[in-house]
Amino acid sequence: MLSSHHITACRRCRAPICWEFTTANGRRQPVDATPAADGNLAVTRGSDDVLYVRSLSQARPIPTQPKEQP
Repeated sequence: MLSSHHITACRRCRAPICWEFTTANGRRQPVDATPAADGNLAVTRGSDDVLYVRSLSQARPIPTQPKEQP
C-alpha cells in the first residue's frame, strides 16, 4: 500500500514511519510504516494520492479498502 516516497524515519527512534493527514481535522500524524493486525488506526489513500488516517471505533471498526488506481 505504501510506496517508498511515503516512508521516512522517526527523528527520535529512527523507526520507519509515514506521515498521514487525519480525516478529523487535517493535521499531520506519524504512523508506523508497517501495518499491525492489532492496530487502532486505518489508513486510506485518497483520490489525490494523499494518505489519510482515522481511528478505528465501535461506530467504524472496519478499515475501508482504498480503490485501486488504474
